[in-house]
Amino acid sequence: MMTSVRIEYCRGDNMSSGRDQYMILKQKPYKYMSRHMKRRYEQLPCELERPETETEKQFPSSDENRSALCVPGLRGPEGKRGPAGSRGPQGEAGPPGPPGPEGPPGAVPAVAFHNTADQMMIPLEGTPINVLSTVIAAPTDQLVKTDAVIQVNVELDPLASHFSLVLAVDLQRNGVSIQTQRQERNLFSSGGQIIGIPFTYIDEMKADETAAYQLYLSVLSSNLVTQVAAANRSLIATGFPIQGSD
Repeated sequence: MMTSVRIEYCRGDNMSSGRDQYMILKQKPYKYMSRHMKRRYEQLPCELERPETETEKQFPSSDENRSALCVPGLRGPEGKRGPAGSRGPQGEAGPPGPPGPEGPPGAVPAVAFHNTADQMMIPLEGTPINVLSTVIAAPTDQLVKTDAVIQVNVELDPLASHFSLVLAVDLQRNGVSIQTQRQERNLFSSGGQIIGIPFTYIDEMKADETAAYQLYLSVLSSNLVTQVAAANRSLIATGFPIQGSD
C-alpha cells in the first residue's frame, strides 16, 4: 500500500537548513515558472517532509474480492434429468441357478379301442346287436371322444331292381343309451350292396371313473332286403384331459 507524501516549504527559523533543501527541490521547477508563479511559490510555508496522517482508503485485495464473490448461497433447485445414454454391451451370462422343485405329474390321456373283421348277422326284425365295445378309465377329468365306423353288407332279392333300408346305431355307456343315430338308404340297384356307417360322439368323464362303451346296430325297416351283416368295424375312445384338472 502506497502512502502519499506532501512536501511543504517555508521561510522561517529553519532558514539555513530548510533553505538548502528548498533551493535544491525548486531548481528545476523554478526555472520554468513565470514571475507571478515564482512569487507565489516563494510565499508558500515550508515544513520538513512529513507523512500524511490521513489514512488513505484501502481497497480489498483480489483474493478478498474473489472470496466475497464466491460466498455460497442457498442451493438452487435440481435441474431436469438429461436423456438416457445409449445401451451398453450385454454382460456375460451368469452361472445357472439350482434346479427348481419337481412339479406334479402331468395329465395322462386315456385311450381304448376295439377293431374286428368278424361278420355278425343283424336280424331284420329290429333286434339290436352289440357290434363293438371297449372300456376306458380316466385318470383325471377328461373329455372322451368316441369314433366308430361300421361296414354293413346288404343282400337283396335277386329279382329286385331297388331296395330300401333303415338302420339305427346306438351308443351306450355302462348299459345306458347316450346317443342314437339313424341311417336310411333308398337305392335303385340290384345285387349285393356295401354301406359304410361313420359315428362320432363326445362324452365327459370324471377322474378315476371307468366307462364301458358299447355300440349296437339294428334294422328298423327294410324292403326287398334278404340279409344284413356287420363286417369290418372299429371303435376308438380317446380321453383328453380337461385343462386345469389334476
